[in-house]
Amino acid sequence: MSQPAETTFSLHSPRMKSCCCCFKLKTGVVIISILWLFYGLYRAITDLIAFQNRDKHTNNFFSHVYTYTIIEGILSLFIAIGALYGLFIVSFANKRRQLQNYVTIAWIIVVLQSFLKIANIVIVIAFKNSYMKYCKDQDYDEDTCMSSYNILLSVEIVQDLLAIIISIYFATVIAAYRTHRFEKETTAGVAE
Repeated sequence: MSQPAETTFSLHSPRMKSCCCCFKLKTGVVIISILWLFYGLYRAITDLIAFQNRDKHTNNFFSHVYTYTIIEGILSLFIAIGALYGLFIVSFANKRRQLQNYVTIAWIIVVLQSFLKIANIVIVIAFKNSYMKYCKDQDYDEDTCMSSYNILLSVEIVQDLLAIIISIYFATVIAAYRTHRFEKETTAGVAE
């Protein structure tokens, strides 16, 4: 009797051949790194601006979350730095150890983004009463405010879950590129 072929799946060694079904893995990793870099810089800068202007917006619903704004800005800066490291590695160094480090950094970015996205949802839920008060202070009725809050919460949940899923996919693409490079190096080493 023949034994069935062993099938394994690991996030550490995916067998992807392309990114988004149309880009080579290396191109995909470069695009992902650029996206993470711009995202991290954008969030860090906008959070810094929001924090600096906090006294001007004391009636704003989000005035309660300035501590979170600082944390989000710092973590977003770490995301940008990690992406910049990855962009440098893929563009110039492309060495085995450095690619492994970037895979680790990519999964750290996933954890950071997941934390931030879950925190966004928790903040919207935790500050429901503040939101309702803010809305009513703008001369909207209770039903309009509740509908607005429900839409805000729904959109926040959907966009944050999508962002987490996309981040996981990005890290998986980076891991696949690392695996592809390792296999290429091993094959080249055996051929010599």
